[in-house]
Amino acid sequence: MEPLTNDQIIALVQKAQGVSLASGGLLPDEARNAFIDATIEQSDFLKMASIERDIRTSRYLDSLGAQTRMLRKHVEQTASTHIAGLSPIRRQLTPVFVDLAYDISFEWLRQNIEKEGAETSVNQAFAKQFRNDLVDLVWNGDKAAAAGDDHDFLDIIDGYLARAKADPNTHLFTRGDGSDWKGTILTGLFRSLPEKHRQDLSGLVFFVSGDAELEFREQMGERVTAMGDQYLTERPTAFFGGVPVKGIPGIPYGAGLLTNPKNLFIGFGWEMQSYRKLKPREGNVEFTIYAHIDANYALSDQIAYCE
Repeated sequence: MEPLTNDQIIALVQKAQGVSLASGGLLPDEARNAFIDATIEQSDFLKMASIERDIRTSRYLDSLGAQTRMLRKHVEQTASTHIAGLSPIRRQLTPVFVDLAYDISFEWLRQNIEKEGAETSVNQAFAKQFRNDLVDLVWNGDKAAAAGDDHDFLDIIDGYLARAKADPNTHLFTRGDGSDWKGTILTGLFRSLPEKHRQDLSGLVFFVSGDAELEFREQMGERVTAMGDQYLTERPTAFFGGVPVKGIPGIPYGAGLLTNPKNLFIGFGWEMQSYRKLKPREGNVEFTIYAHIDANYALSDQIAYCE
């Protein structure tokens, strides 16, 4: 295939975005959902979490939490007075307006765009950066972040870790300075979660940093067994007590969270805007995406965490 000319590159980007490079604007529903889908498909974590779309201003996360000993002997012609209710704190998603600005060079486009796959190539490039920042933010976001190089990123929203720390209804395991994931930390997290939420192990996941997952694998590999060798020489899904251990890019070392991933929500606003500007003298195309995002969990009682 012959190298693409500048004119061909411009035509392909226009096709992929569906509007002129000189303008831009509100993405139609189909394009917005395709972008969100592409973002989710590039992340194992995002595929596990609960995704809420098309939020106008806010959306409540009402869920029936697991409770215990709710059965009562029925008395004929008497209404029950012992009734299971919704979770004690009504949590919600309130997406925040954000932007993502970046440039893509003509040279990158020449090397990465095929004529038959222009739309996929361009959208995946945008979605990759959006995915990286989104996963980082939903875990590490902290509106109270101190001034620093990254504070203007971190203070966009409160992520799961900041929310769990500020929530008196979650369950903290004090890790201290320990690094014994196999023998101490994961056990502590597991026991910190109320028993009623541990009855269905298939729905739970330990979320830790990438380094912590590696250390856990090394600790499991110390066992002189075929399974121990497999943890070191291959990369099967790591399990502790029947629960998967997932390393998530961006989670700080030492932090960990145990819950059902469907309890972790990410919200997208009802609109998304995309703007492009051709910059031929600089040999690139300037892109800016505007979106609305937030993250929260539904059930505080189903969260056990360590710092």
